[in-house]
Amino acid sequence: MKLQSHDSKPVVKLLMSIAVMMAVTFFTSIAVAIVTLSYPDINANSTAMLVLQFFSSLMMFGVSALICAYMFDRDYRLYFNFNIPSRLGIWAMVLPFASIPLISVLQQWNDGLHFAGEEIFRQIQASAEASTEALIMTDSFTGLLFRLFVIAVTPAVVEEMFFRGVIQTTCIKLCRNTLVGIVISSAFFSLIHFELFSFLPRFVMSIVVGYLFVWSKTLWVPMIYHFLNNAAACVAYYIYGADSSSATEDMPVMLVILSVVIILAFFASEIMRRRKEKQSV
Repeated sequence: MKLQSHDSKPVVKLLMSIAVMMAVTFFTSIAVAIVTLSYPDINANSTAMLVLQFFSSLMMFGVSALICAYMFDRDYRLYFNFNIPSRLGIWAMVLPFASIPLISVLQQWNDGLHFAGEEIFRQIQASAEASTEALIMTDSFTGLLFRLFVIAVTPAVVEEMFFRGVIQTTCIKLCRNTLVGIVISSAFFSLIHFELFSFLPRFVMSIVVGYLFVWSKTLWVPMIYHFLNNAAACVAYYIYGADSSSATEDMPVMLVILSVVIILAFFASEIMRRRKEKQSV
């Protein structure tokens, strides 16, 4: 049976996607609130909080992505292509680590922004960072594995399904331009985390991931990048504890330049390869 939403214009599909995510988020928040109120001591149990985090991510992004794909086309392959990773899988393994110096500088620039009424946004960010640190900290290897699953594996799968598979795909169709579509979806991806003073580094990373998805034509590649990026943070906290956040501060200029060069090399090599392919056709 064909759904009425199948023939909807891209702008309608984009608005519907956001509406679906907001609705699922609302009901998920109610469920989490009920559990938290029913068990007041749950906030002191990091394992229980990680389970709630897993449930929230799965619902907000994973279930939302599946609902949207079903509503729009009933053909999940149009949004969630899981072909075997191409050679871009190598770039997906290199770029998360190569981009650390650049991301560190962007984070410092972003954090240095000042504007009227910024206090409320800084409080929101500080609260989010404190919650993340409380969840990610562990001194056991078993705890590390559990955190890798919840904080690295799960977001890499469900967030890429929603933001790349659904939102970015729809934005590109709406704008009829790959770059504009990736920029818009990356801005949405960064804003949805509600950390204004981390918007710029997350936005830049999302653009890189967006092109990895477009050029590889498989979700495995952006998922690899996303997983390694989050996993690196988990392992850093496991090894260095709270001091891990200061490990990337004051990056040497040469490392930042090298980081930029590697990222530019990625884009240049892929653009040149595609031009050669067009010329040979």
